[in-house]
Amino acid sequence: MISLIDLKAYLQENPNTSLAQLSIHYQEEAGFVEHMLQHFIRKGQLRTSTLTPKCGTKCTDCDPNSTTLFEWCA
Repeated sequence: MISLIDLKAYLQENPNTSLAQLSIHYQEEAGFVEHMLQHFIRKGQLRTSTLTPKCGTKCTDCDPNSTTLFEWCA
């Protein structure tokens, strides 16, 4: 079971990570991890950014869990 303390420590060590990476690391559903991330977003300690696809196109085929990064900013 993932805790907010563990999640915070991981985010501080890996300041730019995707939801997919977090889901794999903690072996939890992406929705569950995202719900926990909202705690830090509300506190202003975490923000999201979206990666531009490396292929250079603007299609919507990429998985948003892989292209949305969570950046630790506290």
